[in-house]
Amino acid sequence: MVSGLPLLLFSPGRKLRLLHQVFSVLTEDGAFHQFTYGGRCPVERAVLRRLGLEATLLRFTPINMPPAFVYRLQRRR
Repeated sequence: MVSGLPLLLFSPGRKLRLLHQVFSVLTEDGAFHQFTYGGRCPVERAVLRRLGLEATLLRFTPINMPPAFVYRLQRRR
């Protein structure tokens, strides 16, 4: 799944509810790909821990205006 939602503007509780719903319909090895312009992972570590997820920075595109970051969120193995 790919998302461009402005997660940096969401409260931690709203992110928690959204990601809980997303991962309830993804397969066990499914992933949520998020692009963001904030320069950091848009999901707090506490939210990732609570949902058993990990975030990986896949790509940084400095020549994009503004620079873009792509993160993959997936279940911890």
